[in-house]
Amino acid sequence: MTTKNQQGAQEKLTSDTSSQSTSVSTSREARALMRRRTGLKAELAAHIKFAKEFAPSPISFQLIEIRLEQVNAIVREFHDIQPQIEALDDQDEDHQTRERIEFNEMSC
Repeated sequence: MTTKNQQGAQEKLTSDTSSQSTSVSTSREARALMRRRTGLKAELAAHIKFAKEFAPSPISFQLIEIRLEQVNAIVREFHDIQPQIEALDDQDEDHQTRERIEFNEMSC
């Protein structure tokens, strides 16, 4: 038979362990989302480089259309991912704000 103190201690231990587990999975999820965000920024940078080095040719206009669709998809995915990162990583709001501003400046 357990005493109330033992029960309370066991409940606290269970709660702390559950909280740590949630924190670890949350930080793992945040890191995965941040890696994906970095990939999106790299993809966007490649499209920007293509646009800066653009040389008109009969096929290049088709490439522009395809790349514009890809850029739009990148921007949409960033705007899906960034709020998730901000929700999971509330410790560094300034950094997340800078990430959002930097991406928006790149994509304009």
